[in-house]
Amino acid sequence: MKHASMLSFAMLILASIPACKGDEGREAVRAACSAEIEKLCPGEDRIGQCLRKHESELSDKCKAGLGGRR
Repeated sequence: MKHASMLSFAMLILASIPACKGDEGREAVRAACSAEIEKLCPGEDRIGQCLRKHESELSDKCKAGLGGRR
């Protein structure tokens, strides 16, 4: 019974932790680079890598968004 209550407590703590900062960063890049993603990286799983391959074609806004993710 002690293990069950400890597990419940751990799950409660984990559920209350906000989304990881990495998720927020990804969403910021997607917002800043939405046009480039649509044009240069349709269907790509690794958006960051794709955008970096096309760095010379990116808008200043997108480059700034990517800058924080290196």
